[in-house]
Amino acid sequence: MATIRKRTWETRKGTTTAYVVAYYDRHGRQRNRQFRKLEDAKSYLKEVVSELHAGVHIAPSASITVAEAVDVWLRACQLGGESDPVQPATLDQYQWAARCWILPKLGHRRLVDLTALDLIEFRDSLLRSHLPRNSAQKNLQGPKDHAARGETARQSKQGFLVGGDDPRWPTTERQSDNSDSF
Repeated sequence: MATIRKRTWETRKGTTTAYVVAYYDRHGRQRNRQFRKLEDAKSYLKEVVSELHAGVHIAPSASITVAEAVDVWLRACQLGGESDPVQPATLDQYQWAARCWILPKLGHRRLVDLTALDLIEFRDSLLRSHLPRNSAQKNLQGPKDHAARGETARQSKQGFLVGGDDPRWPTTERQSDNSDSF
């Protein structure tokens, strides 16, 4: 059960009020998040309850970083999780893209903290660096596909990852399920 409780405390400047959303995640661990405004707390509570029912909620404190997600994705490419392993040359390209483009800019960020705007800005920075458009898209497409099956299912459903509703970035269909391309 998720609840909102009002919290007040005294400071030198006077009384301060906050609203705490408390809930249990799918593993039975209690999670709390504090907000200054009641409306924000209610909005978050509604979002959490919906995500918990859908089975896709990840508490911000339990989220992995982009660097960790890229590492998991590269290992899956190497070992062949849902399909055959990628070719060694393809894996080298994936590792190069991660090392040169993704990790320096986004590696420290938590997945649940990424927004559509963050990824649009990242994509635009790739395009400004004179990286060909298809290469810029590929730098985001592979980790996006892998992550959408795991932790970021909630975000990918809302269009937070590459594609979405941004007309400057047309989505592309995969040609086959066992394709080595992003």
